[in-house]
Amino acid sequence: EKNLFLKLMAPLVVVFLVGIIILGIGIPSLLKKNAVDDATGAAQKTVAQFKTLRKYYVSNVINKIKGSPVKASHLHKGVEGTIPVPATLIHDMSKLLVDQGTAMTLYSAYPFPNRSKRQLDDFGKDAWKYLNENPDKVFVETADIDEKEVVRVAVADRMVAQGCVDCHNSHPDTPRKGWKMGDVRGVLQID
Repeated sequence: EKNLFLKLMAPLVVVFLVGIIILGIGIPSLLKKNAVDDATGAAQKTVAQFKTLRKYYVSNVINKIKGSPVKASHLHKGVEGTIPVPATLIHDMSKLLVDQGTAMTLYSAYPFPNRSKRQLDDFGKDAWKYLNENPDKVFVETADIDEKEVVRVAVADRMVAQGCVDCHNSHPDTPRKGWKMGDVRGVLQID
């Protein structure tokens, strides 16, 4: 009877132990995947909100100052009659969000001279390359930054308004000419 009990219980114990091991391995990876997916979704929403803000700003502010004494420039702080260009608006707003736990950057392989000293890290270089080849996709990686695991999400920032294309092609400091509608001009990254 003891032998029969062992024969019946041994497989159950093995199945139970294998199940515990599978759960011990599977649950943390499933939790991590869900956390990355949630962070990616939240980052995409934040980028969409910034793009909406910029579109509104171009339509309702920048377009209204054409022909007026007010001008748009990246050098706007403390300058009377000057407002930020759309990209500078994004840079300025992203600095305000750092204290709220959102690190957003806008960068390009073709920076204007005032941003030319900025060096892209490996993630930025990989994101630029990937998003130029796949502009409708999202580039995501996890990384350890300052002893924290961080989800890094990058989305293509495309030329979507003819006024922006014209300005980028005609600006005296433009790092590149020949921009067309739909070109990837930069990358919006959320960490």
